[in-house]
Formats: sequence, C-alpha cells, structure tokens
Amino acid sequence: MDWLDANPPAPRARILEIGCGWGLLGMYCAKNFKAKVTCTDADPNVFPLLDLHAEKNEVKLKSKVSRYEDLKPALLAKQDLILGADICFWDELVDPLHQLISNALAAGVPRIVIADPGRPPFLRLARRCRRLYKGSIRSVSISSPSRHDGKLLIINNPSGKQDE
Repeated sequence: MDWLDANPPAPRARILEIGCGWGLLGMYCAKNFKAKVTCTDADPNVFPLLDLHAEKNEVKLKSKVSRYEDLKPALLAKQDLILGADICFWDELVDPLHQLISNALAAGVPRIVIADPGRPPFLRLARRCRRLYKGSIRSVSISSPSRHDGKLLIINNPSGKQDE
C-alpha cells in the first residue's frame, strides 16, 4: 500500500485484484483512489466476507470467482492495473500466475504489481518475469506496527494502453 501511495493509479482506474481473499488491497484502492475494482479469487467462500468489508468501508467492488489462468483476455484488456498480494505461496501457483501475466501483457494491461513476503515460489515467478518481461524485483519493508520485509514484482508493459 505504501508503494501505491507513492505511485497512485489514476482516479477511477480500472484495477483487477487477483487472489483477493478478503479484498483489502482492492478496498484500499477503491477508497483512496476512487478506483473501479474487480476482485477475483478461486474460492467463492471469500466473497461474503469481502462484501461485508466493502459495505463497512463504504466502497463498491465487483467480484468474480476465477482461477488465475482462467481469467479471460476480454476482462484483462479492460484493466489499467493488476494487483496481487501474498498470492504465490505454493510451487503449483507459479505456472498459472505466469500464464495470467503473459495473457495480461498480451491483452495490453499497462502494469502488474505483485507483493509477497519473499517466498521461494514467488521469487521463482519474479525471476522468470524479470527475464521474460523486464520486470523489476524491489525489496520493501515496513517498520510499524512491527518490522516486516517483502518483495514487489513490478512489470510495466511497453505496449500497454496509456492513461487517457
């Protein structure tokens, strides 16, 4: 979220949060940047809690049950930014996430940002994306309420659509 504050999306940007869980990242973007957010997760059981949190935070979110590799190019092409947080925690997730990233870039998504504590599967994905798509891997940390370190994978699409 600190990175988003320093690099805010355009007002009313269309943002896709992948592997949303409770949707905290999407809610943050909707509330702070007036973004139009679609939250996706493979687990349909997360959405009642996501809806409750959105209501309490007075934001509107769209939701969609989907696995990473099943997200359609038509949906991806509508996005200005794809975000994910703590979503590459198993080896089995590396290839589906890579497929999503490849599909999103081909669809013209301008930027993809994925945050992670730095688990080995995420680092494998990040290194692959650095090699194939010139993605950058950045170390980040927070100190409050306690110290935590992590990594950001940032992929800028040179052929992505420009802000209007």
